[in-house]
Amino acid sequence: MLYSEELISEVIGANDIVDVIGMYTALKKSGRGFVGLCPFHSEKTPSFHVSPDKQLYHCFGCGEGGTVLTFVMKAENLDFVEGLKFLADRARIALPEPEANENADRLFKKKQRLISANTYAAKFFYHCLAASPEGAQARAYLKERAIAPKTAASFGLGFAPPGRNALINHLKPMGYSESELVDFGLATVRDNQFVDKFRNRVMFPIIDVRGNVIGFGGRVMDDSKPKYLNSPETAAFNKRLNLFALNFAKNKKSDTLILVEGYMDVISLHQVGINNAVATLGTALTEEQARLIARYARDVVLCYDTDEAGVKATMRAIEIFSKTDVRVKVLSLPGAKDPDEYIKSHGGGSEAFLQAVKGAVPATLFRINALKRQYDIDNSIDDKIRFITEAAQVLLSTNNMVEVDTYADLLAKNYDIKKESIYAEIRKLQGKRERQEKSRIVHRTANAGVTRSASPTEERRPAPVRGDVATPLEKAERSLLSLIFTSRSAAKYAEGELGAEYYSNAVHQKLAQLCYAAWDSGTAPDASQILLSFDETQAGYVTQVLMDRAVYEDDIQAAKDLLLTIRQESITKKISEETDPAVIQKLLELQAQLKEKRGGSPA
Repeated sequence: MLYSEELISEVIGANDIVDVIGMYTALKKSGRGFVGLCPFHSEKTPSFHVSPDKQLYHCFGCGEGGTVLTFVMKAENLDFVEGLKFLADRARIALPEPEANENADRLFKKKQRLISANTYAAKFFYHCLAASPEGAQARAYLKERAIAPKTAASFGLGFAPPGRNALINHLKPMGYSESELVDFGLATVRDNQFVDKFRNRVMFPIIDVRGNVIGFGGRVMDDSKPKYLNSPETAAFNKRLNLFALNFAKNKKSDTLILVEGYMDVISLHQVGINNAVATLGTALTEEQARLIARYARDVVLCYDTDEAGVKATMRAIEIFSKTDVRVKVLSLPGAKDPDEYIKSHGGGSEAFLQAVKGAVPATLFRINALKRQYDIDNSIDDKIRFITEAAQVLLSTNNMVEVDTYADLLAKNYDIKKESIYAEIRKLQGKRERQEKSRIVHRTANAGVTRSASPTEERRPAPVRGDVATPLEKAERSLLSLIFTSRSAAKYAEGELGAEYYSNAVHQKLAQLCYAAWDSGTAPDASQILLSFDETQAGYVTQVLMDRAVYEDDIQAAKDLLLTIRQESITKKISEETDPAVIQKLLELQAQLKEKRGGSPA
């Protein structure tokens, strides 16, 4: 860790987990906690739980879990130090210079060095465009595309010279090695030689919402392939988690974002004053990008190309956005394949485009109209039935009952069908979906755990794996661990009866040891400190264990009952593994004694 455990706990404690997570997904009170739709995977039925008492979250659908720090790291795509600074700034806590830690410090410095190299590269590309003789072709290309020099400067556009190693030669004197530049995505290896990654291309710096140059897109100025070349994924750049020009659009006054396909579309829109346009980074819209948009906008207007590929991309984007709270409209631009072409064909101003935006149709209507074009409704009864059935599926995917009722009424009137029949089909589909979702959640929740147990001298599996089936022994241990996490009396009793080394797997052992140690020192176990002791693959499982606390009338009696179960299940396991009849008989007798001690009830 770069910072002391005490400081990390202070920062985490100063940020209420319900308040922070509530900025990303709507939470509803449920018992002592809160539930909502998971911001990390797509779902319709809430399986995301937040505990204000324990300051933990856990999703029973995808298994993600942890503290408020874990949450912001994943939600904002931050590393540990960046996440801590994010929360410290929110709580107005000044962070001192961090303590040294070789591995964490190395990773942090690598990312900062990468961003610095990208920044120097962006300045180099910009200079090549603005002032070098080689940049004349790029300047002419941008002029032909009606991109003004002021706009190019605002976006930091540049030009990568055609030479094999112009950028490498520029950065090497600054202390960057050739192999390092390959790792940063600025160079590559061709014919056993280091060469620039980008050559003879107009360059588009990709800047995150914090103002860091995290990557580049490069476009050819002729018909060469590939048309666009983007930076590979690096320690600073993940194209699934970022959007082009969001660093500008996040400061907009509007609650709407316009999502387009290309860099040039974005730049053309911003140039005419429409500064709420963003684009994906050379890929189809991802769920992560949709959730990112949801943080900055209530509404999104999809304005993709009008060709077949663009329509398919629009349909896919609508599906992805249906899993968020964002309201979606679709903009079709008559007589133009994209916003850049539309603006140029209408005098180069914003008026025509803004007027077209007013005519954007709701996503539900767009999908219904697209379905209609697939069927011969007027001449085929079968086509009409299939169309209405699929339209009911479209309505099911909306979260607004007023919208559902409006379009159900529209379908009934336009296609001469009873509105009740449409609702009956929606209810049938809803029931099927809820059964599937419930089955999925129950399966994942029941199966979260570990697969085997062992004695202290046996080799133990180092970590539970999400999806493995928990044995009765492991389930009993989990219940005991969640109890001793919050109950001093139960922990004291359990420690005297079952040492940490006798739990059935390495994760349970470590968790027991941390809980015992905390109570022995006179303080309650701290969830944030506990989770810092586990790696990312274990943290979700441990969080679930800590949040599974049942309510008992008597904690010590509950601990006694759970310990009896653990002992009996341990004996059951030994019986299944033993081959000596005499030993088996002794184990059976011991098992019977434990049952009698329990009052004759099954373990």
